[in-house]
Amino acid sequence: MDIKAKSSDGRWIDIEMQNSDKGFFGERALYYWTDLYGDQLVTGDNYSTLRPVVYINILDFKMFKNVDRYHLCFMLREKDTPELLLTDHLSLHFLELPKITAYNLDKSLDNWLYYLKNEGLNKEDGIMENILKNNPQIANAREKYLSFTQDEHMREAYDSHIRWKRDHDSALFFAEKKGRHEEKFQTIMELLDFNMKPEEIARITRLTPEQVRAVIAAGDKGLDLLMEDDATRH
Repeated sequence: MDIKAKSSDGRWIDIEMQNSDKGFFGERALYYWTDLYGDQLVTGDNYSTLRPVVYINILDFKMFKNVDRYHLCFMLREKDTPELLLTDHLSLHFLELPKITAYNLDKSLDNWLYYLKNEGLNKEDGIMENILKNNPQIANAREKYLSFTQDEHMREAYDSHIRWKRDHDSALFFAEKKGRHEEKFQTIMELLDFNMKPEEIARITRLTPEQVRAVIAAGDKGLDLLMEDDATRH
């Protein structure tokens, strides 16, 4: 989901939600920030008309695995003097939902994140009820969500998109897995040409000697055997 809006003070806000890591996400976020920032100018405009762009990424996966904090914000600061800010026009926020173990409901951000993570789960802990009662903006967002889910045409379009995305992700996953197995199969065949023993090939390819022997015995069908064995183990 991708939402673009302009705040009352003129800043552009782009909110994106992603449920899986497709790789190069930092570069992707910077690219789309650049796109929105650059689109502000048309022929004849000068740089004084540029307004800050806040890019908010709400992620259902861990992007920065070595950092415990779930909210990270990147800005343009001088390397050796971090208090020196080049401009406040760039800010990239990353909110990683899986890192959240407890919510501070005195914070507006945590209220929103709890809602986004738990909407539709029918939790009966009373937290959602209190959040909706005390946060008119979140209550308004929920009304729009319910209106959307009850609109048959919109729901069908959404479900169709979800089915397409799942099929696309599955096809991509299969293609990547097949590529890895093709590389492993090619490695086995090349090492065999160097008269290496199955035990030696197994150590290099991280297979068992029995698997290596089976692949060699299968010849051209060895790739299929690797994929079938992987499917059986998973």
